[in-house]
Amino acid sequence: MPLASKDDMNEKFGKSVVKYEVSKCANYSEGMKTVAKFADILGISLEKYNKVSETGVGYNAANEFVKYLKSSNDYSTSVLQDKLDTLCSQKLIPSDSGKGSSSSSSSSKGGAGTTAPSVPVINDEVFEFTDLDGADWAKTYIYKLLEKGVISKSADKKFNPNTNITRAEFAKMASVLFNCEEYGGTAKFSDVSENDWYFKYVMALYKSGAVNGVSETEFAPNDYITRQDMCVILAKLANLDTSTAAADFADSTDIAPYALGAVAAAKNSGIINGYSDNTFKPSAFATRAECAKMLCSTK
Repeated sequence: MPLASKDDMNEKFGKSVVKYEVSKCANYSEGMKTVAKFADILGISLEKYNKVSETGVGYNAANEFVKYLKSSNDYSTSVLQDKLDTLCSQKLIPSDSGKGSSSSSSSSKGGAGTTAPSVPVINDEVFEFTDLDGADWAKTYIYKLLEKGVISKSADKKFNPNTNITRAEFAKMASVLFNCEEYGGTAKFSDVSENDWYFKYVMALYKSGAVNGVSETEFAPNDYITRQDMCVILAKLANLDTSTAAADFADSTDIAPYALGAVAAAKNSGIINGYSDNTFKPSAFATRAECAKMLCSTK
């Protein structure tokens, strides 16, 4: 029996390393990032996957492909390419969720026609929130945050998309999404104690320079966060150019001076679009659905 060539050995070794790296991934999102990183070693093209990656088809394709890579011993390029392309071409079985009417008036909605996966798969488990009817425009963003571990599955399967979000809740979501480094010091704000569940998230944002509090001594964790304050924090986390202070909304004069540049940067970056009447409503409290869209559009 002839010995394998050096090239064959290198290819097999490379693919075994990729399989090992994929096996360590906690979910299919991490798995597909690993696949993308080592696509050249696997010898596959992600062209078809990239076209559907932000859809339900893409979510399910990634989930099934990563499961295949973890369990299969056949890593031949032709098999892998055919497997991935076939998964990316499959139709989803529609679910019963999302039958309510969609809305497209909010600045955080990103336009009508945005849909979520019909059958969301989170960490190899089908899971759907049951209260997203009427918030169809936000489904993709909500499930994307769930898949990334920014939000968690709830026992009652409720997300409460139209509920206002507190500053502490937003601090948790933003710091987790941006992988903010933990703060190792003592309490900075008088209303944020080391015993509070949100301490590490608020202080991680503080360490990153994204928040300074509502005053030198207070963060107001239980207050609802305003739309303009959300823009300020996200602009800092995403290192957006805030030098342009022209937000070009009908109510731009209502935007606080400290937030003008951040709101303009958020609009220029597509994080916000404005309401149908071209207002932004800077002092209005952000809903959980709006927060999901803005976070996903930032990162």
